[in-house]
Amino acid sequence: MTTTNPQTGARTTATQRCIDPSCGARFELNQRIYVCSRCGGLLDVVQESATDPEQLPALWTRRLASFETRNQSGVWRYRELLPFADDAPIVSLAEGNTPIYDAPVSAAYCGLHALTLKHQGCNPTGSFKDTGMTAAITQALILGVQTVSCASTGNTAASLAAYAARAKLQCAILVPRGQISNAKLAQSLDYGAAVLELAGNFDDAMRVIRELAEDESIYLVNSINPFRIEGQKTVAAELLHQRGWRVPDHVVVPGGNLGNSTAFGKGFAELKNLGLIDHLPRLSVVQAEGAAPFARLFESEGRLSPAAGPTAGTAGVSPASRSQHSTSDWNAWPALTPMEHPHTLATAIKIGAPVSWQKALRAVLASGGTVLSVS
Repeated sequence: MTTTNPQTGARTTATQRCIDPSCGARFELNQRIYVCSRCGGLLDVVQESATDPEQLPALWTRRLASFETRNQSGVWRYRELLPFADDAPIVSLAEGNTPIYDAPVSAAYCGLHALTLKHQGCNPTGSFKDTGMTAAITQALILGVQTVSCASTGNTAASLAAYAARAKLQCAILVPRGQISNAKLAQSLDYGAAVLELAGNFDDAMRVIRELAEDESIYLVNSINPFRIEGQKTVAAELLHQRGWRVPDHVVVPGGNLGNSTAFGKGFAELKNLGLIDHLPRLSVVQAEGAAPFARLFESEGRLSPAAGPTAGTAGVSPASRSQHSTSDWNAWPALTPMEHPHTLATAIKIGAPVSWQKALRAVLASGGTVLSVS
């Protein structure tokens, strides 16, 4: 799909592309698809734009003073990064706009020079999922679907229910019985979603919802949906905008289904490709010890090198291991081994088979980052 930005005059072409370098199949932007129909690989939305990137920081800053609905959103303010036409039927709850807090006491405790916290809990439904959901539900309206759905342990359910209600779409949610917080369940029900419990864990719910989404009247909005990632990647732009385009040394995120780390990696990479930053922050993903399949993958690969020696309680990649597994050959890594019975009190990341692990792996390797597991 090709669009023209009315403010910059730039033409942008966007498609969906398989992330597997040995495939690379492309699909129309508005084709209702979640994985590559040729090889089953995950999909990226890729854009080719004639936008002059030097115009963007000033344009985005001017929008901060605007009362236009799109500009009041911390996602749509950065719409030059998004694959939507200017007349897209945007579904927004003024998401994003989350603050950055200086944390000097925590920094001192950790032995760091400085530490800041970006409080994604300040989103409308209380989690970062809103930044992706605004894009996914907008795409749902473009596709003309009747029902939107997800599997969830809480945050995605609350977010989807709210945005579906705003868009006047039917909403169906699958949750693992007894493994969702009452507060998040209450949000979903209050917004009118049909919430169905099933025996098993999140991974079981995800498997079932993917089967149900083969019905073309149902649109799946878990992070396997590339439009979810498109919305969430703007958090990287907002973060750097708030920092005056100064790149932090490290960005640390929790890891569950790995959509958040995927989105940060994509966002930072695209900003670097535009020339708005000159290097990537190192991306660190933290998983709970009882639900750490991604960390276990890193730990096993780190042990391939004599120089690898993850410290106690962590799983990382040594410099030697990084040279063996560069971002260009992330697909040469062995497959992630799911954890059949993940367990942690942090229910939002209690996931044993993260669907976005390959994208997250690519992002971590590209940044020279690491993956940790903690008790």
